[in-house]
Amino acid sequence: MPPAEKCTVVLLLILVQITGLTGKVRSIDVNDTLVGTIAGTEDHSWRVLYFWSTSCPCVRRCEQDTLFPLSRKYKNKGVRFYAVASNAANVRYVQPTPSASSGNPSAETAVLDLPGPMEKSEKPPFPILVDAHHKIADALHATNTPETFLIDPRGRVVFRGDPDDSAEQLVKTGRERITRRYLASALERALAGKKVLVPVSPTSGCHIDRSDVPDKPEKAER
Repeated sequence: MPPAEKCTVVLLLILVQITGLTGKVRSIDVNDTLVGTIAGTEDHSWRVLYFWSTSCPCVRRCEQDTLFPLSRKYKNKGVRFYAVASNAANVRYVQPTPSASSGNPSAETAVLDLPGPMEKSEKPPFPILVDAHHKIADALHATNTPETFLIDPRGRVVFRGDPDDSAEQLVKTGRERITRRYLASALERALAGKKVLVPVSPTSGCHIDRSDVPDKPEKAER
């Protein structure tokens, strides 16, 4: 795996309206090419991306205990949060009508596919990126949900891994508790211009389901 600092992704986003979802849902045109940095932003914002799932209990815990509270804390401090839907079960591909695809007959659109209604408390209060054919996950070498990435305004990944150690503690002790808040520490130090002390945290959770791609057979753990 290459160093996290070299991971880059150009995100070309198309707004997709999903009825009943709190956060704006965005998808990536499957014909756009991703190249290795998340592009720098003109407004000098930091970004937090985490790989999202409707079935992984680790995602639910990390959202409620860490990701959602941090998104509220940093909402007006130049930090943007995004959930990334990459699991095969959460991405559906819509073929264009002949009239809509006259200029590009092979075009298709990736949209979010939910197994059913989401409770209000489960809905991310920020955009969900629909990761067509796992391009974001592949570019960042992500393997699990809720693997999280903190990206600086220049597009450099300064932190990656689990946002806290709740999954580690559950495996080690059988108890749901948090003893280390990796993402909170990384955000606090990075925004203060300090070195992130733990740039890579252990990754656990559930595997990203790439079963819709023939040569990527991983199934999401339930």
